[in-house]
Amino acid sequence: MIDLVIVGGGPAGLAAAYSAWQHGLRDILILERDNELGGILNQCIHNGFGLHRFGEQLTGPEYAGRYIEMLRSTGVRGGAGHHGAGGHAG
Repeated sequence: MIDLVIVGGGPAGLAAAYSAWQHGLRDILILERDNELGGILNQCIHNGFGLHRFGEQLTGPEYAGRYIEMLRSTGVRGGAGHHGAGGHAG
């Protein structure tokens, strides 16, 4: 049984999935309409993301990539026929 379904694999969805994992939920599914997770961040190539969360300036794709990397060690899955990151969001 799925504990949590997150609609949208953008920054908020990625952060929500990671937070839910940290708080003990284990069967988490991210539904994303695009072929990759990251949402609008994948189009934002300027710096300015990540200062508060990661302590450094990142582009949108780099910021999304950090969350995706953090999720790789979890059981969070990307769904709706879209692979996200290798079948798993994480």
